[in-house]
Amino acid sequence: MRLTRLVPLLCLLVLACTVLGVRASNWDKDDYEIFELQNALEDSEGKGTTFYSLLDIAKTATQSEIKRAYRKKSLELHPDKNLGRPDAQKRFERLGLINKILRDSRKDRYDHFLTNGFPKWRGTGYFYQRFRPGLVSVLLGLVVFSCGIEVLIRHLNVQRERERTERLRRSAMLVAWGPRYEEMVWRNAREAAGAPKSGGLVEKKVRVPVSGFVDLPAPLGGAEDLEKVDWQEREKKWKRCVLSASAPSSSSMHGGRTVEVLVNRDEVLVHLDGEWWPLDSDAIPSTSFTSTWPFRIFSNLTASKSSTRHHGDGDEGEKGEEEEEEERRHAEQVERKARQVIAASSSSEDGAARKRKAKRK
Repeated sequence: MRLTRLVPLLCLLVLACTVLGVRASNWDKDDYEIFELQNALEDSEGKGTTFYSLLDIAKTATQSEIKRAYRKKSLELHPDKNLGRPDAQKRFERLGLINKILRDSRKDRYDHFLTNGFPKWRGTGYFYQRFRPGLVSVLLGLVVFSCGIEVLIRHLNVQRERERTERLRRSAMLVAWGPRYEEMVWRNAREAAGAPKSGGLVEKKVRVPVSGFVDLPAPLGGAEDLEKVDWQEREKKWKRCVLSASAPSSSSMHGGRTVEVLVNRDEVLVHLDGEWWPLDSDAIPSTSFTSTWPFRIFSNLTASKSSTRHHGDGDEGEKGEEEEEEERRHAEQVERKARQVIAASSSSEDGAARKRKAKRK
C-alpha cells in the first residue's frame, strides 16, 4: 500500500496524542482560588470535605439556605469562641470566602470540579492525575496498535487485488463472448437444469491485457436489475471500453503485457508457468485480526512443538495429515498465482500511468 494512504491515519493519531497529552494549564484566577481553597479546606477539616459538607447543606441548596447555614457556621467558627485554636482566624476567613463563592457565579464552576474531580498540584501548576501505563501496558498497546495497522493495510490490499482480479476476469469474458456476454450468461442461468443451454457460451482461449480493460461498466446486480437493464445501451458501453483500450494512445493493448485466458461456462482460467489456474477473486483470502503477526508466531511455535511431540509415534494418522497438508499447499499455490497476476497487473498499470504522465509533460 502506498504511503500516502497512511497519511490521514497518522495525522489523526498525532492529533489524538496531542489532545490527550496536552497539559490542563488554561485555568483562570477564579479556578486557582477554588483549587487552593479546596486543598486548604481538606487539610484543615479532613480529606473529602467540601464547601457543602462544611455548611451542612445539600448541593442543590438555595441562596437563602446557604445564607442561613453560613450564619450558623460563622457563629460556630468565630475566633472569639475558639480561643484555643491557633488556626481559628484562618478557618473563619476561609468560611467567608466559601460563602462568597457559593453565592455568585463561581458556584457553577465549583460544582463542575466537584462533579468531575479537582486537579492536583504538581509543582508547577494544577494538573489532572493521569493514568501512567507500565511496561506491560505499553507493550500490549504497541502490539494491538501494530495489529490494527496491519489489518487495515492488508484489508486495503486485498480489496484492491480482488478488484483487479475481477476486472481481468470480466475482460476475458468480454473478449471471448462479445459485448453482450452478460445477457447470454444471464439467460443461460435462467434455464432449468438439464435443459439445452443458450448458444454463444462456448469455451474459448483468448489473450487479454494483464491489467484488464479499464473503465469497465459496473457489474450488474440481482435478478431485478437484470430484468430492467437496457442491453443495447450496455453493449455500447462495452464497445466504447474496448475501443478506448485498442486506441493507439492506449498502452493496454500496445506494448502492454498480456496473458492467455481460458473462458468456459463454469470458470475462467489463466495460463501461468505452463499450468492453468482459476482466476477467482475469492482465492485471495480476506484478512482478520487472527491473521496478524502475533497469531502467526504463536501458530508456528505450536505447530513446531506438535510435530516434535508426535515424531516417532508411528504411521497412524500420517496419511490424513499429508492430505490436509497437500490441500493447504494447493490453496497457498492458487493464492500465490492469483497474486502473481495481480503483481503483473500492478506493474502494467504503473507503467501506463508513467507513460501518460510523460506524454502530458
